[in-house]
Amino acid sequence: MRDQHSLWKLIAKANPQLFACFKFMHAQMRPIRKVPEVTWLARIHSLIVACAYYLLVKYVTSVSAVSRIMSGQYLFVWFVGVCCWLTAAVPRGDHGELKLFAPVSYDVETTVLLNDVTRKDKEVGYKIKAILDLAPVWSNQQTEFFLKFDLRSPKLYLRGKHVNADFMPYDSVWDSYKDSTFYAHWKNGEVSSIYVDPEELLDVVNYKKSLASLLQFQILDGEYNETDVSGPCVALYETISDSVFRKIKRSCIEDIDSTVIEARRITRYTLNPKLNGVDALYADELVTLGDPTLGIKARAWTRLERRVESPNLPSRANTLSIALQALPAALKPLPLTLASVGPDAGDVLSDEELIAFLEKIGQSDIPEAGSREAEEAAEAVLRVLPTLRAATAQRLGVLLEHPDVHSHLSVLCRLLGLAGTRAAYTAVSEFVQISGEDPIQHLSAEYLGAFSLALDPDESVVLDVLRLGEEARSEPVADSALLAAAAAAYRASSAGASTLSQAVRDALARSLARCKDDQCRTVRLQAVGNLHREDTADLLLEHALRGVSGAAGAGDAALAAVDALSVAPERALTFSRLDRLTELALDERAPLELRAAALDLVVQNRAHLPVPLARVARVLYERGPHELRRVLWQRMAALMPEHEDLRRLPSMLKPVLRGWDAQAHSGTSSVLVRETGWEGAGWRGVLESVQVARGGLLRRGVTSLRARDSRGHSVDALTVRVFTRGLEAFGGGDAETSPEGEDAPPAEGAAGGLALSVGGARMRDVTLFNGQAELLGHVWAGTASTPTAVLRALLPLTALASAAPLHAGVRLRTRHSAVLQLALDASAHVSLWYRTARGELALRAAAAAYTSATLQTAWGSVTANATTTVAPRLRIGADLDFYSTVALCVRTRTDEHVRRRRVMLASHQGVRRHTVRRTRTEERRVAGRTLALGRPNDDTCRTLRSGDDDDAGAGA
Repeated sequence: MRDQHSLWKLIAKANPQLFACFKFMHAQMRPIRKVPEVTWLARIHSLIVACAYYLLVKYVTSVSAVSRIMSGQYLFVWFVGVCCWLTAAVPRGDHGELKLFAPVSYDVETTVLLNDVTRKDKEVGYKIKAILDLAPVWSNQQTEFFLKFDLRSPKLYLRGKHVNADFMPYDSVWDSYKDSTFYAHWKNGEVSSIYVDPEELLDVVNYKKSLASLLQFQILDGEYNETDVSGPCVALYETISDSVFRKIKRSCIEDIDSTVIEARRITRYTLNPKLNGVDALYADELVTLGDPTLGIKARAWTRLERRVESPNLPSRANTLSIALQALPAALKPLPLTLASVGPDAGDVLSDEELIAFLEKIGQSDIPEAGSREAEEAAEAVLRVLPTLRAATAQRLGVLLEHPDVHSHLSVLCRLLGLAGTRAAYTAVSEFVQISGEDPIQHLSAEYLGAFSLALDPDESVVLDVLRLGEEARSEPVADSALLAAAAAAYRASSAGASTLSQAVRDALARSLARCKDDQCRTVRLQAVGNLHREDTADLLLEHALRGVSGAAGAGDAALAAVDALSVAPERALTFSRLDRLTELALDERAPLELRAAALDLVVQNRAHLPVPLARVARVLYERGPHELRRVLWQRMAALMPEHEDLRRLPSMLKPVLRGWDAQAHSGTSSVLVRETGWEGAGWRGVLESVQVARGGLLRRGVTSLRARDSRGHSVDALTVRVFTRGLEAFGGGDAETSPEGEDAPPAEGAAGGLALSVGGARMRDVTLFNGQAELLGHVWAGTASTPTAVLRALLPLTALASAAPLHAGVRLRTRHSAVLQLALDASAHVSLWYRTARGELALRAAAAAYTSATLQTAWGSVTANATTTVAPRLRIGADLDFYSTVALCVRTRTDEHVRRRRVMLASHQGVRRHTVRRTRTEERRVAGRTLALGRPNDDTCRTLRSGDDDDAGAGA
């Protein structure tokens, strides 16, 4: 065994003096341990002599020290230490002492390939073959060497256009480097520096660094921190046999925050049977970029095989300084790491190309757009964004004024918001007069809504948008700016700007304290929720508890606070805070929708420790109302498959709470969680709905489209909140919730609104109608009787660019980006004569992911890119009949869609730029499905005729 690090640490901790003794013996006996011919008796004799010598020198004046070391309490440690030392002397061969570097000549073969992550053939790349002579110029007791390398006859090999073609030699810049020499300083297993001519081509210098890096290895097994061409990594050494060991590199610093999601780096060393150096070396590296199933992979391997012939022996130097002085003047010391290069920023598009892409994106905004148009639009967004991020304010200002862009200004402002740069903010603010008395409202809303979703917004722009929220003269612009600044601060803090989020939090807290009406408080509480901060929980909880006051508008602010708590980090909702939320959910003075929101939040956060929910079930059974009982039990039923403790809770309740009367709840409120069938890249789409009704009429509905992975992580893609007030005159009242006489609550005016959240960022609320007259006006005018655009949003999922080093001495410039395009259209038909209504909601989603890898070298370029697109659709139809009693039927289905993937590989290398192109396309059809919403809904749908599908009433 070569790895005794943990045991030596144990001995050092037990007795430092004893560890010093073993360390001394290790140094004294090192030459003997490497000689197989030394007998065991001679080894034991040498051990005893070394111990006696050490004790005489170090402890001759301290007899007590000797007695302590030889005492019984350390006898076992002595025994184990001696055994480990004896067994550590594993012979490496039958003859002579181990020589790490003897004069040797190697055949070198380096191969670099790019390919689709799912394929093992038809790749593109190159191969370099050469001869490498290695000889030590100076050495110091096998622990320090100054090595001379001669790289002879390097040649570039390329593969032909046919998929089965072999690698053939081609002319390249390598032909001008027939014989080149470089040196390396090797000390204690590490190459501290390499001496090369800096005037040579950078790629040639990097290749020489890679060859020297391969000979960086340790003698003993264990983990070491090493730095080579791959950057700082943790290297694990393992012994395979007496003559073979391997090095596994992992946790490389350059893989962090890059497009590399998986990397395997292994080097195998085979020692010569005569222990005079390395006979063979094989280094293999596999890097996965973008996505494990949809991305690109890069593979590089290098093979060194000892040649029969030996190189010419260089003249030996007596000291390291003499060896350094003898170097050619052109050679300079350089670090072993590869020189940094800029990441792939993408192609810079011209104005004409930008306008063409804007037209393509704009075509997907119309409700009648098809799936193919949506896929092309999402792919166009990925092409446009890098150019807009790099553009100057002057160029963007000219683009906004371009006559061909006027019909696509909404799309352009949306894209400039996603860019999140100072130049984009300057150009848009001047164009729309965003801080003036009469700004262009819809363009301002498009920019601010998209800015809240920017992946890496400029910090100074975030502060300017926050200031705009306090100083803007237009109330819609001010509200949108506050929400956008908070959401952008959260995304900037995720990218590393931690102080920015804190500054926005403090500003919002001061602004909230100055508010004099609930509308002002509602907007600022929503903005605080966009920060997703743990330290805002007490502030939000304080405003949530004010909802029990019964004051007009207090419930809206309290509901905004509860919604903000629902998106706070899980650790923010401590047990004490959940207890206070529980009291709010059980307080009969609070509005029904506020109690339902608090109850739903409590159940979700108590699922892992559900015992306190037993009290909630008992109180609701005794006091009601039925609608909250339905929310409680249906939410628990939705969470039970993922929480075992919650599944056991019903059996722990009292029998009265498990009876049929306790489980048979009247009312129409519901909580549903359904799989949409949308899958990709390890994620799946989940539709979640919480509907709170009173008297059969909707009070508040929250529908969320979320993406979940196999580990339980969830990301909110889109959340739609709908609320109504004062519609009892259309559908009748409810005896349980509409008391008469002095206890009757004040009559509410008819009102309705819509609130949207995209990517976890709350947008500004939209009022649909305010007052019965306005509602009837919409009904008689046929407002939204045809599909009307409700939301157009672009949600960037990721945007990473890096230059990953490969052990072959090249940097792989990579880029990975993904975007989700959302289009929400709605229509409504109301007939007061027949007392029926129908609403339709269509969600069109289009996702595109792009991964690219480029090897740009002095002898050519190798590129690979993979594009994946998918455009699913979700349709929701609701039929309402309120002629005598209220009957509601909701039909939900997803359409059939196609997932498309295109991989393009290209190679342009050699003097004549030998070109190889390979293209693969694949399509996978995903069937649509109808989502079941429960038996009561199915029974209602059988009696109500659907407006678009006569046999849809058959249920799910």
